[in-house]
Amino acid sequence: MIPYSVKDLKIDEPIVNEKAKSKVVKEISNAWKNTSRIDYKGWVWVRKDKLHSILRTTKNNIEYIFMQIPDQSKATFGNETYVRGYEVLKLIAKSIEESGTGTKGMYLETSKQFYDAISSCEKAKLLRLEYENELKKLRIELEEKEKLLKNNDFIAELEEKKKEAERDKDEAIQALEEASIKYLQERDEKKKLEAKINLMNFQMIPGGQKINIEETPQFQTLLQKHQILLEKDFNEKLTEIEKEREAIQASKEQVDSYNKLLYKQRDIMNGLTASLNERDENIAQLQEEIEAYDKLNQEQDDVITSQKKRIALLEG
Repeated sequence: MIPYSVKDLKIDEPIVNEKAKSKVVKEISNAWKNTSRIDYKGWVWVRKDKLHSILRTTKNNIEYIFMQIPDQSKATFGNETYVRGYEVLKLIAKSIEESGTGTKGMYLETSKQFYDAISSCEKAKLLRLEYENELKKLRIELEEKEKLLKNNDFIAELEEKKKEAERDKDEAIQALEEASIKYLQERDEKKKLEAKINLMNFQMIPGGQKINIEETPQFQTLLQKHQILLEKDFNEKLTEIEKEREAIQASKEQVDSYNKLLYKQRDIMNGLTASLNERDENIAQLQEEIEAYDKLNQEQDDVITSQKKRIALLEG
């Protein structure tokens, strides 16, 4: 998206070399001002079909030059292909160095003047300022997020709670199994005792007389006491098993809750890491472009200084 057309902006007209022909200057001016655009970052974009006028070369040469331009410095807007003004400026600088101070060099200097006028207009500077402020804001946010990622105490705590809950669950299951085994043993002993009692229902006493032992007061008292003890112990076992079952169920629900929380936290962290990596790459790319632009400006200043010295020597 390259939303701002240069022809709709207020651009200061550069003061060009008085030796330059007005027709050529008009061609260069129209190529820059009538077709170039500025994006939200304050970057200048030049339409491809006007590059031959700006670079003072043929359209056939432009096709070859265009292929050498990196893809990230190309864009399509409104069915037209555009090239970063920064890349065009590098090509102008290269041509100036190779063309010296001849007529072509003079018009290339004129083309550079129009780029500087567009790049330094109030709208472009305001957009760059807003973009830089947004970058600073993102850098601060990035630092805060990095600190958050480094401070993983919360995640470690959740992991430990999960492991603790799983250990409690295993212990509870083991305790329930042991209680179940003990209960089955008690039940078997009770059955054996009942069988033994049934065998003793009728016993022979001296003289051959049969007597029903169950009808004796002593047996009834002993049986009643034993049944009370068995019933009490049985109820206690059932109560204990029920409590352990409830504890296991609660533990299982707690483990499930921790698992869901960990999965959610993991997804958030993954998404955040991907977003931060993308922002970091954008910031790094921008810094490289700024450094390259500063280097190019310095080289241009050196070339201009050198040319001024040569002109001074020639005039002297």
